[in-house]
Amino acid sequence: MYSEPIPLRQVGGNWNFTNCRTPPSYQQLLEVIPNEIPLLSNTPAAQTLCANLTNDATFAINDADLGTMQFQITSSNIALIPVANISITNIESNYILHYSPLAGQSGTTNITATANDGYGGTVNFSFIIAINPLPTLLTGAGIMFLKPIPPLIFGIRAFFREIIL
Repeated sequence: MYSEPIPLRQVGGNWNFTNCRTPPSYQQLLEVIPNEIPLLSNTPAAQTLCANLTNDATFAINDADLGTMQFQITSSNIALIPVANISITNIESNYILHYSPLAGQSGTTNITATANDGYGGTVNFSFIIAINPLPTLLTGAGIMFLKPIPPLIFGIRAFFREIIL
């Protein structure tokens, strides 16, 4: 059974579904809801670790729009920690940035993460990672020495230790 559609009532007259034309007086109403900027918290502080170890940095992003965060990550020293060795996982608004330096490398890098909620809202943060070299062993006359480690980022210095064989 077929029946004619009921015309819509609008300012200035009726609009009929059957002719599929919008009368000149038709006004479409559109409600625009502004995007809420995501809120970043608990950003990571500078980190120091030994070469050949992996580590994590935690942070939180709360987005009132419940947008899915998309990340852009940069490393200022890709010879130490390339972007391919950095990933981000999350459970709700708690995020973990996982990173691992290249084997045998030491130095510092600045990691920057920029999060985009897909609606134009972005937040970003940066933190420094210092990777210290592994100590090397020196032997001589039946005594083994640990080679001194260069100063850490905070100015702490390791000294020789003797190990008698």
